[in-house]
Amino acid sequence: MKYLTFKEVHQKITDHESYDMDDFINAYISKEIKIYLNHTGLIVKNFINPNTKMVNSYSPDSVKAHRGLIEPLDDIFNQDIVSLLQGQLNTIIYATIDNEIYTLLRKIPTETESFDITHLAKLYTTGDLLIEKEQFESLCNINSLYESRSDRSIELENTKLLRIIGSILAGLDKSKRYGDLTQNSLYDLMTRTVDLEKLRLGNKTVEKVFSKANDAIENHLI
Repeated sequence: MKYLTFKEVHQKITDHESYDMDDFINAYISKEIKIYLNHTGLIVKNFINPNTKMVNSYSPDSVKAHRGLIEPLDDIFNQDIVSLLQGQLNTIIYATIDNEIYTLLRKIPTETESFDITHLAKLYTTGDLLIEKEQFESLCNINSLYESRSDRSIELENTKLLRIIGSILAGLDKSKRYGDLTQNSLYDLMTRTVDLEKLRLGNKTVEKVFSKANDAIENHLI
């Protein structure tokens, strides 16, 4: 099973406009996607105050070693993962294992530490979060999103180049020096003038733009 870090997921979401972080968070809230931590260390079972819903103690006899993926606890009382995904700076110290809440520890509590052991917790941040790669890409339809973004980017390139090239060609066509040049000569001049590699323009963009520019000039649209 392959996993993406939250940083990688964030970058993939940032790279296109069809899916944003709010969509990802909504998918997480609706349990369409899961978030994990890879914890190596100790864990200890917690008790929840039935009135406040807050973690208020732990079971000393439940301390045990754990290595592997776990789901961080997400509730509004003890640890709000959603707020972390939204950019709030905080740490993650609680996890849910078999529907029980555990504190992720870096060392064993002593007998004198009867209630609060948060100072012994192993601290995690959003940088430690993992998301299953296949699940994320399936949910977000990531391949089609990249294709969609690519098409939109090409269309934006085309629009800008259409105006630039059309204006230049129209200007050349009206000039005394270059007015007698044929359309083919003008296009040949442009292709030799424009550094396609430096501008990072592919043939798919250039050919379509030049074709549209030619039509636009003939119809006096530019």
